[in-house]
Amino acid sequence: MDKFDDWRYDYWPGEEEEEKEEEYQKKIKEEEEEREGE
Repeated sequence: MDKFDDWRYDYWPGEEEEEKEEEYQKKIKEEEEEREGE
């Protein structure tokens, strides 16, 4: 999870924040589902 936090705050441009936030949440959810599936 930490790597995503680092990427998120280093990379984020201001105006696209909402759209990127949705992508970020999707990525986190997919990772959690993969972990549960193992």
